[in-house]
This record gives sequence, structure tokens and C-alpha cells, in this order.
Amino acid sequence: MTPPATNTAAPPASLCAPEKGSRRAEIALVAADQFTWRGYHSTRVEHIAEQLSVTPGALYRHVPGKYEMFRDAVATLVTALETASEHTSDVGSGPPPLEELVESITRTTWSHRSRAALYRWQARYLTPEDRAAVREVDTRVRRRLADAVRVRRRQHHRDPAGAGSAAAAMLSCVASLGQHRITLSEEEAVSLMTSIAVDLALCDGSASGVTSDATNGVPSGQATGRRTDAAAGASSVPRLRGGAATREERSPPRSPGFTGRATTA
Repeated sequence: MTPPATNTAAPPASLCAPEKGSRRAEIALVAADQFTWRGYHSTRVEHIAEQLSVTPGALYRHVPGKYEMFRDAVATLVTALETASEHTSDVGSGPPPLEELVESITRTTWSHRSRAALYRWQARYLTPEDRAAVREVDTRVRRRLADAVRVRRRQHHRDPAGAGSAAAAMLSCVASLGQHRITLSEEEAVSLMTSIAVDLALCDGSASGVTSDATNGVPSGQATGRRTDAAAGASSVPRLRGGAATREERSPPRSPGFTGRATTA
């Protein structure tokens, strides 16, 4: 008898970031800057090598090719985001406080500000398996944020429905830090994003004037017009504005010399 057919499709591959402190991790960060600045197709291995002051051949000793450099770059950012969303304090087995979670994600995004938009705009160049892995991470991060939103809404006797949409809007706001030229410090960014997150968490979406900015997902109207006492210090921080007028005009990123023996190759 012919054995029944089995599903041999492999599960989506996980994105493994290079080990921190390794030469491959250093290459990944510089590659992320270049891919973000130039786009996937316009970036050549020579561009990455130039930023590291080495030859392309030296890079190939650590990474097989351009796609692997791109994949490492995306994996580094995605892994950092997931790690930030796993940040918890001593609050028992429940989700961390919303402000704590948003602060952790914002600080991580800020530390990668020059490259934070990479997988948002260049992910289409990943293989289907790698895109699926990115989506899985995105889903987990949104779920953790949504759980924190539900807790906050219940504390204020609000309907927890719509927590997932609020979490998506929060992530969109944080991600916009990598796409705008607005000048502010890390602490101001944290205060601003925390303020927006609290507004979104307590907004039921039924109030007049609550809309969504089609450009970057930053809510407008009542949802962002308020400030909580905890975020009163952010009142002087300018709101992010959508559109090409605020897209950051960066110069091509420069990186310090590549460390290690590969520099002499």
C-alpha cells in the first residue's frame, strides 16, 4: 500500500541575530544603516565594506553574501524589538505596566534610530520564510502590548475591546521616530511615546475628532490632545507630523573603523 502523503513543509524559519560583540554583529549594524539609507537593491557590499574600512573580501570571511548581510541586519533589529517587549519588572505573572513596556520599546527603537525603518520598508526583499519570521515577532510584540492595554482599560472600567488596534497604533508611533527629523532627546522621546500610549489605551475610539494619520499612524484629535499627570513633562515636546516635509534628511551614515584582524585583510 502507498503510505499516506504527509505535509513536509517546514515551519517558518526563525531569524537568528549574530552574536553580540562578534564581527558579524558589527557588520550587521553597518549593513542596516546602508540598507536603510540606500535601499536593498542600491546597496552594494562595497558600500558596507567602505564604511568598515575593509575590503569586500574581508566581509565575505564572516558573511556569505549580500542577502545574508541584509538578513542579519533585519534579524538584529527584530530580535532587539522582541527583547524589549519581553522586559518586565517585579509585577507578578501578569503583563508589565503599559508605561514600562512602551518605555522599553521606545529606548530600543531610539538606540537604532538611524536604521529603525529598515524592515518596515525593505522587508519585501526578504524570502517568504524570513518575512514570515518577522511577522511572527511583530504579532508577539503587538500581543504583549495589547495585553497591557487591556489591563489598563479594565483598571479604568473601560471596554477592553480594541486593545489590539491601540497596540498597533502605539507601535506605529514609536516606529515613526526612525522616519522623522524632529529634534528631541531620548528622554523626551520616551515621555512623548508614553503619553501617546496612555492616551490610546484610554481612548474608546468613539469620541468625535479621533482619527488616524494615514501617513504614519499617529493619532490626532482627542486621542493625542491630552496629557496625563505622569507625562506632564512632555507638554513642550513637539508632536510628530506626517508627510514628506518631516522625513529626515540624513547624510550617508559613517561608521568607526572595523575592529579586529579583518581590518588588515
